[in-house]
Amino acid sequence: MLCRLPCAIRLDQQLQGLHAHLHGGSGFDVMSATVEGMEAWLSDLAKSGVGAVLASPYTSPTEQMRDSLAVIRTVMERQKEGAPGARLLGAHLEGPFISMERPGSMETQYIQPPTEKACRELIEGYEPIIREMTLAPEVPGCGDLVDLLLREGIRVQAGHCDATFGEGEAAFRRGVGSICHFFNGARPIRHRDPGFLTAALVTPDIYCEMITDFVHLDPGAVRLLGPVGSLSYALSHRPATVGGALDAYSKGIYAQYHDVQGSYTQGTSSRVL
Repeated sequence: MLCRLPCAIRLDQQLQGLHAHLHGGSGFDVMSATVEGMEAWLSDLAKSGVGAVLASPYTSPTEQMRDSLAVIRTVMERQKEGAPGARLLGAHLEGPFISMERPGSMETQYIQPPTEKACRELIEGYEPIIREMTLAPEVPGCGDLVDLLLREGIRVQAGHCDATFGEGEAAFRRGVGSICHFFNGARPIRHRDPGFLTAALVTPDIYCEMITDFVHLDPGAVRLLGPVGSLSYALSHRPATVGGALDAYSKGIYAQYHDVQGSYTQGTSSRVL
């Protein structure tokens, strides 16, 4: 099952697959990356069939996120000179302007109040390589950040979010265009409180990302979205290494439905929500 990817990134026909949200895997973590380590990771991804990737720094201290962005930018420059591996198209920032109610595996002490100053401090100088940011649009102040990011050409995704149906509709009207890991880190769908996920299902041209490792989601939950004709969706198995707690990388490409071939580290306290 393939999806339409409504993003500004143009891919040539040689790219086998795009993974638009990847924190790492097989022992690699984008938050502690070196240039050499990231290039080795990209080479491993290419061998497994991934043609292009957005590396995804996640909710951490601002300077640490900027350090990760610096490595991503350097690797992108080196690839222009012929460095091998899956093509690194830029960064997807997951946080830090997310909901304290839905942190998932993000460390709550690094969640920041959404202010223009904090956002500028995070993205300044890296606007050309940041393709997307995940935030919680219902949090006071995030609406202004949506406007700021869109002006900079950065797509906005709703995730780690506790928005109601109405708040979701308002966010989509404002320009939020997608859902980060549908069902996970999100206000659940209830018949008297449908939430922002339902708003995504009934709003045209919203694409929804899912983690199809059958650990984050039951296969039935994955199948649920298939018949929704107005929905663009991406079926993605994501290597999860947030906080170093999980390492479940399995071979495959973005937008392809496949089984887990790795294993989750046992005995951790990481939350899979």
